[in-house]
Amino acid sequence: MNASADSGFTLDAVLDLSTALDLVDAKIELLGEYKLEYPQDYALDDIRSMNDEVEQLHQMRTRLMDLQVRRESESSA
Repeated sequence: MNASADSGFTLDAVLDLSTALDLVDAKIELLGEYKLEYPQDYALDDIRSMNDEVEQLHQMRTRLMDLQVRRESESSA
């Protein structure tokens, strides 16, 4: 997977899985534990958008974890 279509860098060259997982976890924490704890501070549409983003981040985290497990099993084989 390329970081961009014309950069020539693979995702692994730019960002390792552990760092990607840390970034996703940090974003989930930011949205879930800080912003969504105070819904009165945000418009209803913004809250829906944040909830949608948290769901997408959880799905991304699951895919990254699956990829990490797959890579670990391939490297140990």
